[in-house]
Amino acid sequence: MTTKLSLARKCVISCLRISMWKIVCFLCPPPNEQLKPHCRTKFVSNSKEVSAAISAEERTVKNLDLDKLPIERALGLQWKAETDSFGVKVSLPQKQLNENTRRECLSTISSTFDPLGMFGPVLLPAKRVMQKTWQLRLHWDDKLPEDLLKGWKTWKEELVFLNQVSIPSCYFPGGCSTVASFESSEYGYKTVSYLRKKAEDGTVTCSFILAKSRTAPLHYVSVPRLELKAATIAVRAHAMILKED
Repeated sequence: MTTKLSLARKCVISCLRISMWKIVCFLCPPPNEQLKPHCRTKFVSNSKEVSAAISAEERTVKNLDLDKLPIERALGLQWKAETDSFGVKVSLPQKQLNENTRRECLSTISSTFDPLGMFGPVLLPAKRVMQKTWQLRLHWDDKLPEDLLKGWKTWKEELVFLNQVSIPSCYFPGGCSTVASFESSEYGYKTVSYLRKKAEDGTVTCSFILAKSRTAPLHYVSVPRLELKAATIAVRAHAMILKED
């Protein structure tokens, strides 16, 4: 066991394509003994070489002869180990497709978990619909008015295309710098942060870190002021990234 774990560590140090370790800790007291914390660790990697160096009891994927590695859950998202990328699974029940109430609107928006803001541009139009229901003072079980209903139905029908979107989980090795962009409109404002790397041949590569988006307030706010709000969340996001680095 020690030899295998040492080999696994060497593989990681050698930058074999490992990018994620999934650790699950819980309490499992021995029988007839006082409750004590124990930690059971499960490993998963997108590198079969690393996985093979770990015993079957210590990894989530028991069979390494699979043609394609399974999809794992990580950070509330799907981690596609085969391609080392993050994604999301959207599946709307038939009831949600047919109901078009204010309650269903909020439920559908909340069902798409997006902690890194990767799908902000997709979710913003739906948040705008929800914002307008507040302006109209609709009750939770009221149907959406016709001027909102067409756009809402189209958005729900196209939401399943998010299943085809993948964001690489790995940035890139070597020196790089952080870049933040922001913009606003009368509907909302947002910021996106990237890692930027310039190779010796002049090629520039950017990798997504996180994004933040907000709908514009219900009361009128000028676009220049919204630009300042966008700049504020851009600075805060940039500071958080530097703190976590």
